[in-house]
Amino acid sequence: MRIGLAGYGRIGQAVLTTIDRERGRLAAMGLALEGAAALVRDPARARPNAVSVRLVTDRRDLFGQDLDVLVEVLGGIEPARTLVTHALQHGIPVVTANKSLVAAHGGELRALAAEQRTPLLFEAAVVAGVPFLGALSRRPLFSSISSLLGVVNGTTHVVTSAIARGERFDDALQHAVACGYAEPDSDADVSGRDAAEKLAVLLQLAGCRGVAVADLPRLGIEWLTPAHFAGARACGGTIKPIVWASLDEANRGAWIGPAFVAADHPIANISGVTNALQFQGSHGRASLFIGPGAGPEVTAATIVDDIVEAVRAYDLGSRFAGMQGGSDLRGRVLTEWCSTPPRTSSFLCVAPAGRLRLQDVAELLAAYRVPARQIVERDGMLAARLAEAPWASVIEAVAQLNGRGVHAMALPALFPERRW
Repeated sequence: MRIGLAGYGRIGQAVLTTIDRERGRLAAMGLALEGAAALVRDPARARPNAVSVRLVTDRRDLFGQDLDVLVEVLGGIEPARTLVTHALQHGIPVVTANKSLVAAHGGELRALAAEQRTPLLFEAAVVAGVPFLGALSRRPLFSSISSLLGVVNGTTHVVTSAIARGERFDDALQHAVACGYAEPDSDADVSGRDAAEKLAVLLQLAGCRGVAVADLPRLGIEWLTPAHFAGARACGGTIKPIVWASLDEANRGAWIGPAFVAADHPIANISGVTNALQFQGSHGRASLFIGPGAGPEVTAATIVDDIVEAVRAYDLGSRFAGMQGGSDLRGRVLTEWCSTPPRTSSFLCVAPAGRLRLQDVAELLAAYRVPARQIVERDGMLAARLAEAPWASVIEAVAQLNGRGVHAMALPALFPERRW
């Protein structure tokens, strides 16, 4: 089977390296995969230790190689969208790890794949080291979820884990870059945009066909300090960079960004590049997936598995459009509901604490009908666990605190006993 690569950076190179390393295992399955060509911007760019493959700069040269599968690892929207569309229109199966493309145009590409009865697989687009998207896309009962929650960005998890140990944000990010856990330009990770794209993909597969990244509220991690984590520990938990969405009719909402997580919550004790996702089924069944988030080797292994799945579909004579997602029964649900977090208790951080007494804060919160269950002061930070209240009331109380010359920030608070 002739594989065409759109992009031959770290991930593209890892794909061919993985194929080369696993030739014996693939041969045992009756498969012989080879790199036919790779579309690149700069053929002269140094690619040390890369598997040799023909490099082309024109898509006509790429598609002129009689491709059996297109692997798109360019990233971004264009020209990835044009290339994937062209491949599907001509009956060429597509495997992609491009979460930005799938988040923005997944619906139209899946529809085109279904129309052409050609596989479109993107298991590596979200938490590449934990292949579970197929369960969401092809198992209707499993994809009928009431909520999902997890850590889906390895960079922010590495950085926040370091801040929890006492490092400053800038130092933690610089160390993550030096170790290869973050890119030199990590704005997409730090701002939450990467996680928002992944959540959009997950919600699309759960049946929310109208979801767009711009609909989802997100908060970056650059403002976090060790004092925030000290306050969280004093309140019986920690802070994690999460994605969260609830599809319950009575409690809809979404959140991307830091959140307070109780110490006995399933995701409280994971750290570093480890990612986790917990799904709560609408029928009461809960599923938890934990594993490495990404990295060239991990991503490449999942891409090669997707290639094998696409090829097997042809061998069986059942050309199918993979990753189609759940039914459209929830298409009407996703309108304005996702602009705020689901109703939950909250975690409040106030700095510097010395400007306000604990009693002052407690009285103000009570006046806005957001009573505090617990208030502590640690390392110059006042931290409080708040009772469950509408998010609008929490934000109003925070605005009043900020008007008194302090810096207050509220985060959703998650506890294991809560049925999300």
